[in-house]
Amino acid sequence: MANEEIEISELEFTEELAGDNLIPVESTTDTKATSLQILKNWLSGFFVGKTGNETIQGVKTFTSAPCAIASQPSYYLQMSGYDNATTPTELKAGAMSIIDQKGNIAGRMGFWITTDGSKSMRFITFDGKGNNTQLMVGFKSDGSVFTMCPASDVSSSIVTTVSKSKTGNGYYKLGNGLIIQWGTVPNTSANGTVTYPTPFSSLSRVATSITDSGTTEPRVIRIYDTSTTNFKYSCYKQNASSATNTATSFMWLAVGY
Repeated sequence: MANEEIEISELEFTEELAGDNLIPVESTTDTKATSLQILKNWLSGFFVGKTGNETIQGVKTFTSAPCAIASQPSYYLQMSGYDNATTPTELKAGAMSIIDQKGNIAGRMGFWITTDGSKSMRFITFDGKGNNTQLMVGFKSDGSVFTMCPASDVSSSIVTTVSKSKTGNGYYKLGNGLIIQWGTVPNTSANGTVTYPTPFSSLSRVATSITDSGTTEPRVIRIYDTSTTNFKYSCYKQNASSATNTATSFMWLAVGY
């Protein structure tokens, strides 16, 4: 501080300068050292400090890149009113947005927690026509992981599971529209109808595998009248001279859209 007082003493802080609004001198009785502090406080309103907490108001425009963040892990965005250990009573979200020159949102990255306890990070892109698409990864309230992405047939797209049923007669429905289903028909009837666990939209293909045991005769499973909701079957026992309609257990696999 002594050096600063010596340097400031070499300057002429006069009431005339203050009158021109160049230097904010409060009164003619201020010492030059006091005027230096007043000057520092005045200049601090024009610059962002290197240390300490500050509130920065107004729109800031950066004309060059990169805008680098130091390697220390102490830089963060704070989501007000949120406690990560509790479930909120209303939706909480904190996000950074990319705004175009007209003030429209072009993209957004942020964190969401819903009233059911689900937490997710989301990356959202807006097309300027009221539509948006997003990638999401998060936790459900029971701790299980979930992801979400847009449905797409592009080869480089991410494919997620829309719904599933992992049972004896079950299915997987994928985000690109593909559905895979499976099941077992017991040895109770030579003819019948199998209803899919979930319907297809437009197309299905069925394959079968015979599982019946205890017999040496060849078995044949005929699949016909395949639709988006079911297929019909007939089972036959084949011997050297003829085929007999006989109940046979078999497994089936169906793939389609």
